[in-house]
Amino acid sequence: ERLQKLRQKMQENNIHYYIVPTNDYHLSEYVGAHFGARKYMSGFTGSAGILLVGMDMAGLWTDGRYFVQAEKQLEGSTVTLYRMAEEGVPAVEEFVKDKLPQGGCIGFDGRTVNGAWGEKFVAIVEEKKGSLFVGEDLINLIWTDRPELSKAPLFILEEKYSGKSTAEKIKDVRAKMAEEGADVHILTSLCDIAWLLNIRGGDIQSVPVVLSYLVLTRDQCIWFLQEEVVDDTIRAYLKENHIETRPYDDIYTYVPTIPESAVVLMNKSSVNYRICSELNKNIQVINKPNPTELMKAVKNPVEWITPALHMSKTVWQ
Repeated sequence: ERLQKLRQKMQENNIHYYIVPTNDYHLSEYVGAHFGARKYMSGFTGSAGILLVGMDMAGLWTDGRYFVQAEKQLEGSTVTLYRMAEEGVPAVEEFVKDKLPQGGCIGFDGRTVNGAWGEKFVAIVEEKKGSLFVGEDLINLIWTDRPELSKAPLFILEEKYSGKSTAEKIKDVRAKMAEEGADVHILTSLCDIAWLLNIRGGDIQSVPVVLSYLVLTRDQCIWFLQEEVVDDTIRAYLKENHIETRPYDDIYTYVPTIPESAVVLMNKSSVNYRICSELNKNIQVINKPNPTELMKAVKNPVEWITPALHMSKTVWQ
């Protein structure tokens, strides 16, 4: 019934294939309840998988960890299991490229597909003289009791645990931006943002992160988040570190205002397609890993010592 409702929405928008990944808007490995669209539409509860819905088919792509589980959970659902990396099984984009008719339309929520993968679908519709539908989440029109976005409380990870202040970390990232010749750095990976700001939250179970985006320029640090979770303590901390807050969804109105003369540093594999596609076409993009990825991988003395303090003497002996 849910697939049929989705197909009705697809028909209304002339969409031939609609893609439902597991991802949240930050391409996180684990996601909160609000982002269970693939699970809701297919019944498959594994942590990784992609649902593809056509007008006369539906397929779920998942990896070898979930073949047995997926086979059981998809039984009677009209969704066909595609075993990823098995011989003769096409990737989602290969399947779509083969089946999409001339002038056809591919749809997905542009916030849940990374920029690099999105470009593959751009190439497909250009070859087929078709189009993309990425500006609206069709699942949201069907899922009437969808859980709200998490708004878990925040807390500051004190320097006695982080070993390095937020001001120092931001300074280091700006130095890397200067080295790359970048004016703007777009950071959407939740773990990287948590590390950079020394702030933790609880928007994903067992992962202490905050649903947010961050833009760093040579003289501004803008944090896009659900501002109602910012209490007086956090606000004072942000002011002290010259961090400006804006509403969570305002990232999508901010990105188009970045001047075309700017050089933007971002990782297209971790920034969603909608952000990538809304940048001015004349902007030079440096597509490289986030500087924070390597920075956080190098542990300072405090980060080495702190875990040890929580381990019993018996373990160390």
